[in-house]
Amino acid sequence: HTLEAHGWTQQVFFAWFTLLEKFKRQRDKKVCILGMMSLLLTAPERIPPSIAGGLKQVLDACIKLIADLEKEKEENLKRALEEEAAEGQDDKEQQEEDEEELELDSDEDEDGGDPTSEEYLKLLEDK
Repeated sequence: HTLEAHGWTQQVFFAWFTLLEKFKRQRDKKVCILGMMSLLLTAPERIPPSIAGGLKQVLDACIKLIADLEKEKEENLKRALEEEAAEGQDDKEQQEEDEEELELDSDEDEDGGDPTSEEYLKLLEDK
């Protein structure tokens, strides 16, 4: 009532709708959606006459924000799956490297030890 009494209602809504594109965080978008939905659910006789004609714009903006949120949700899910797949690939590569090291270690054990260390010991004995 205060906004309407001072003639500020249209200015506030104009500023709000102008700034909608600047809202990047999901929480900000959700708050805007809740505000618009509460306005759309208001009984027609309680809606200020200065904005009653713009309810279609309110509905359109609300739909756009919901679509933006859904798009962000899908992008975030896709990114998370890609990161998970990349981490899985890194884990697989690490596991393969570990298995190769184990195979090398077992080959050395089968030969009776590391040949370089035997050679080193012989060199030491000769000195």
